[in-house]
Amino acid sequence: MDSALALSPVAARIAVTFPGLANAPQSTLERIAREDIYRKAPAGTLMFDEHSPCSGFPLVLAGSIRVRQCHPNGRERIRIVDRDALASLARG
Repeated sequence: MDSALALSPVAARIAVTFPGLANAPQSTLERIAREDIYRKAPAGTLMFDEHSPCSGFPLVLAGSIRVRQCHPNGRERIRIVDRDALASLARG
């Protein structure tokens, strides 16, 4: 990342929260910050479901998401994914 210019606050937060993106070019971080869709979602909000087409990858800046999978045999699987877990995925 070019340190000659300061990042915008949102781009800087993305770089700190997702270390895998910290070395991305400044222009990439600024583009993510500028073009991404930001949502504040109250607890329990359905963001997408299992049969929806993928419309993006969530970068969770605060809080956590719950992933619920229902299998044909009736079994349900729930995973809680917090910001730190997503950040570790971004690190690779």
